[in-house]
Amino acid sequence: MTFRGAATHAGATPMGLRRDALAGAAQWMAELERAARESPSGTSVGTVGVIRALPGAINVVPGTVALDVDVRDSDRAARDGVVARALAAADAIAAERGLEVEVAQIVEDVPVPCDDRVVAAVESACATLGVDGRRMISGAYHDAMIMGTRLPIGMVFVPSRGGVSHHPDEFTEPADLDRGVAVLAEALATLAR
Repeated sequence: MTFRGAATHAGATPMGLRRDALAGAAQWMAELERAARESPSGTSVGTVGVIRALPGAINVVPGTVALDVDVRDSDRAARDGVVARALAAADAIAAERGLEVEVAQIVEDVPVPCDDRVVAAVESACATLGVDGRRMISGAYHDAMIMGTRLPIGMVFVPSRGGVSHHPDEFTEPADLDRGVAVLAEALATLAR
């Protein structure tokens, strides 16, 4: 998503005459967060992972801001609702602030449910091995989303300290890794039978 305004001098442009693309983008990011939090599914997420503000000088009102946006949900209708609400908010903010807004969709991934038989095999493996387990929805795609369009899929997760994942601070106790491998092996054996 790109917001376009006017790159003008920070000291010489009164607040009421600014077309600050970054201020508009910031206002929109708060609306994206609100839309995801208020989604009826309770599992929607909205993320702006990259912000490029130009011209990028401390004494210039940002004239262009490009955002890389990621909206996800295992419930496709809820995700589409968040996207629609966020796009409407972008148009309203742009009109209010005298900005232009441009949206370029990069990809639209379709949520893929795990196969009931695979999930049952994993749950059975946990019970057989005496490992505590619970069903979870994964907001991370992993390869399962791609493979799930072609064959039955499921996933086994192991706990990470503090719930941190996809980050250099991620750490899982070796014993938890061992339990995860044992659950996976038992589930595969069950499915092979």
